[in-house]
Amino acid sequence: MATRDVVTQGAALLAMTAAVAAVLWLQGDPVHGGPANTPSVDAHWADVETGADHIEAVELAQRMLKKQERIAIVDVRPAAEFAQFHLRGAVSMSVPELVGEKGEAVFAGDPDLVVLCSNGPAHPAQAWVELRRQGRSNVRVLDGGLDEMKRAVFTPPTLAADVDEAAAAARRPFVELARTALIAKEGNADIASAWCSDPPRLVAPSLVSPAWVASRLDEVVVVDVRSRTDFEALHAPRSAHVTVSALRERHGDRDLMLLPAERLAETFSQLGIGMDTQVAIVADRMHDAAFAALAFLRTGHRAVAVVEGGIAAWARGGHPLVAEVATREPVQHGVVASADDFTITVDQLAERVRDGRPVVLDSRPRAQFSGEEGQEARRGHVPGAANRPLAADLDASGRLLDRASLEAAYASLGADVGAESVAMCRTGHQAAQTFFVLRFLLGRTNVKWCNGSFTIWAERTDLPVVTGDA
Repeated sequence: MATRDVVTQGAALLAMTAAVAAVLWLQGDPVHGGPANTPSVDAHWADVETGADHIEAVELAQRMLKKQERIAIVDVRPAAEFAQFHLRGAVSMSVPELVGEKGEAVFAGDPDLVVLCSNGPAHPAQAWVELRRQGRSNVRVLDGGLDEMKRAVFTPPTLAADVDEAAAAARRPFVELARTALIAKEGNADIASAWCSDPPRLVAPSLVSPAWVASRLDEVVVVDVRSRTDFEALHAPRSAHVTVSALRERHGDRDLMLLPAERLAETFSQLGIGMDTQVAIVADRMHDAAFAALAFLRTGHRAVAVVEGGIAAWARGGHPLVAEVATREPVQHGVVASADDFTITVDQLAERVRDGRPVVLDSRPRAQFSGEEGQEARRGHVPGAANRPLAADLDASGRLLDRASLEAAYASLGADVGAESVAMCRTGHQAAQTFFVLRFLLGRTNVKWCNGSFTIWAERTDLPVVTGDA
């Protein structure tokens, strides 16, 4: 056992011992003159010795994230400290209030577990003894208090001196989601934007809210496209998992081109997803989810949605997160012939550019578009292309701008209703978001997506490349 853990547990035991002794001295031993229907001194000591008096920080975090129990958190710190930082769902209550009449409200909902917390364990331990004396057997003290919760659960792995590199990498996604889900902050509620369709049943590509998905976990399959490490740390219950790279085929030294429909269908079959399955895609970034959505659309699968805000919004909304990986039985997915009417190749794009037909929208960062930076065979962009960096579609919180703002921005680049537009970027990955926004949110029907995008274009020495911002 680590020295820190020994010290923490020793301090907790001393605090509880002192609390038991103090309270029993003040109120009397129930065996020697105390109320006949309350636990004896031996019962108190037995709870302490078996650990039934406390709960460790990591265990509490895991149980809170699963959302499978009714857990009541009572924070006995001063109200000012509570206002600065507290666990989501916690109630602020002094020790006298908790053990008195006001505290009855905590137990009114018949919670499975009541956790008492302060900065350390000593203060709530006093309340534990009195509540235990009152016959409350489902009460625990947060071991080490909120200070230990911050250290063991919320401290970024890179700042934890006692975590090696491998352990830090494995712990990072858990810490990030736990901080998002369990720390209460003003304005972090799960509020769906006007872009979320949240239909009775998913039948066409759309954006949906985490709450909509959470209420339909029995009928909607969540497809998580984050890294395997992040997925295994925490994810929505019963999620299927596939990485963005697994949806692409090799080109040179990288995973680049979106796979053919038949191979994508094989992947979805192995995930236990059929053509009629409602699919909600969760990611860290919207363009990852949009790229996965295009993979489904290429096969003819239209009951697919991007979850607004991704995994962070899921956690922020208080929806359950688990580490257990679900087993899904393979099913037949199949392919709808000619379903992919949105993809164009570089050759097809070149033909359109020569004819001066499309509005080419390049969603790379400005420095890559201008040619100042880049890892392609040649730097720059397709002649006549307009630069609309991916981040320009989002506000400071990472959500899509309102409809009027997006309509005006794209219209100013010539991509108004009726105009033929082509979304491209370095490989087609980021451009998937641009395509998704234009086609399924703004309703542009004449928009295409370029597979391989500027990486393939730059390799073709017969195709022109220009530099600069224009």
